[in-house]
Amino acid sequence: MADANRKSLLFVTKDEDLKEKVTEDLEGNNHRVVLASNDSEARLKVVGEKFQFVIVDLDMPDFKSESFIQNIRHKEKLKGETDFLPIIIFGESEESFEDICSEFEKVSFLSKPLDYTELKTKLAVLGGSSAVKENSRPIIKGTILIEEGTASNEMYWVMTGSFVTTIKEGENEKVIGEVKQGELIGEMSFLDSKPRSASVTALEDSEVLVIPHKKFIHAMDGQPQWFQTLMRTLSARLRNSNDIISGKGEILDTIDELQKDLDKFKAES
Repeated sequence: MADANRKSLLFVTKDEDLKEKVTEDLEGNNHRVVLASNDSEARLKVVGEKFQFVIVDLDMPDFKSESFIQNIRHKEKLKGETDFLPIIIFGESEESFEDICSEFEKVSFLSKPLDYTELKTKLAVLGGSSAVKENSRPIIKGTILIEEGTASNEMYWVMTGSFVTTIKEGENEKVIGEVKQGELIGEMSFLDSKPRSASVTALEDSEVLVIPHKKFIHAMDGQPQWFQTLMRTLSARLRNSNDIISGKGEILDTIDELQKDLDKFKAES
């Protein structure tokens, strides 16, 4: 009965090590992994079996990704299906993905090297996991998700869309970065419990996975002390970099100043 609840996915790549790793990682995560190494093998398996997901390596020189996806969508439309098969393309270049796949619905990208936590999260999102649905939030273009200087009680993982990060510079806003699909928002305040260091605004209609502070702290408590210290150190350095960009921070240029900063950090920890 347990097998009936497993979701079948077709994984297409020539990389034997990757096949082994993905199979090992996903088979125990309520998935059944079917493997293919080339275009004809993948097409035969799609025809012969009902899959919940297809994952394709974009960097196979003899694999025609665009034609493969086009064939799947054509057959779905002929059958009158509107709930299209989710297809994940992974590769070295997101630009190549956009050139090939931008016209297709329900096709998304993951960059190499493949992050297995990100892959499993994407599968949960595409598969309609109830836990993900309950914690996802649509963000309309132009909406301020995070405002600089406010308190922190949530972190976000960008499922779709993109955001711009800005800091106040007098009466104006200065752009310091962009956050894209698959990246985190608000992680620094989670690590050091300080007010938000920047504002984050949606560049387009987007959707984020909301990660409550309590869940993050619980996860961090399970990590070694050195890892927790590393995360706080990285957060402090990133926050100081943002302050330097905005003119609020100080550049430490002597050993004495650096030692004072280190002593202060240890006292706060």
